[in-house]
Amino acid sequence: MQTPSSSEPHIEPHWQPGETGFLIQPGPLCDLSAAAPLLPPESAAHIEDAAAHLPQWITAGTVRAELERLPLWQPDGAALATIDGRAIERLFMLYGYFASAYILSPPHQHDHLPPTLAVPLAALAQHVGRPPMLSYTAQVLTNWRLRDPAQGLTPDNIDVQVRFTTLEDERWFFAVHTSIEARGGALLQALRQGMWAAADQDEAAALKSLRQLQRGLIDITRLFHRMPEHCEPRTYYLQVRPFLFGFDGVRFDDVPALAEPQTLRGGSGAQSSLVPALLAGLGVDHAQTALTHHLNAMHPYMPRAHREFIRYLRQSTLREYARQRLALRHEYNNALQRLMTFRRAHLHYARTYIFALSSESRGTGGTDFMRFLSQLIEETDHNKL
Repeated sequence: MQTPSSSEPHIEPHWQPGETGFLIQPGPLCDLSAAAPLLPPESAAHIEDAAAHLPQWITAGTVRAELERLPLWQPDGAALATIDGRAIERLFMLYGYFASAYILSPPHQHDHLPPTLAVPLAALAQHVGRPPMLSYTAQVLTNWRLRDPAQGLTPDNIDVQVRFTTLEDERWFFAVHTSIEARGGALLQALRQGMWAAADQDEAAALKSLRQLQRGLIDITRLFHRMPEHCEPRTYYLQVRPFLFGFDGVRFDDVPALAEPQTLRGGSGAQSSLVPALLAGLGVDHAQTALTHHLNAMHPYMPRAHREFIRYLRQSTLREYARQRLALRHEYNNALQRLMTFRRAHLHYARTYIFALSSESRGTGGTDFMRFLSQLIEETDHNKL
């Protein structure tokens, strides 16, 4: 692996993405055994049982009553610091799913979370430094397992650990996103190599990194186009999407720090760190508008380490170096063209899975996504050298 030269001014971040990009490393836990002694075994078993029965309770209309019976516990920060970080992420993921099921389950939305959910969710959120809400991180980055450990992170081999339904459409929807994130590891490595190459004025290495970026963007676009294989638009829209929205004026009972009703954004692809990392490493700037304000508001929902890594990539001089070399300029523009193709795929599926079925254009993250995605594609094109 290439390393920065001795004159390299960039400070390496504490966390580095692995081969599977922003997915949790080395992989999500599948139970809460690592949470002991923070969580008594009987409480952990009760929580895991609730996760296993969540779709059944939602269908039966008993989900709120069942979740109110969960054990009430309030870990402090010192206790949480002693536990495996993956166990913390599993707890945060489970309570995020519980909270969304409680608030968003039919026949109508609730306006408060009971203490059994509000208290632990708020404590976990404070510890991880993210809002107390089910986000893309919990839906995609920490909520998967391999069906066959000997096989790769493909949509066919990825299972979703916690669900709102038993529908294959829900599993496939998130499995496709997880596989895209896994393939993103190669993109992030190419970005870092391009960053180092620009700092070293190494044209051959910069060309190699830009071509690797193009291949990686082709790969994740192909994966995105697998979405219709097992996720039918109407099924997703009517039976899965309602559980992915945010909270509007929700009270967190017995949490003084959240005494005022909270408005929180639902899980959204805009909370993925992958595209922001690409934009940072390629030096692409979007105009500061109401839409980019929405995009920036998604950053707090990303893990701290991912936000730090994106800040690190913003130091890249790859764009300016490419501007000075004809061959690099050509490959840089090709990389942006591939990024636009990926974003067009996103726009296509947003239109197919949401807009075509409704007059609304609001995404689960709260943005006017049709206008938002179209503008981002146009601005990416304007960033060509």
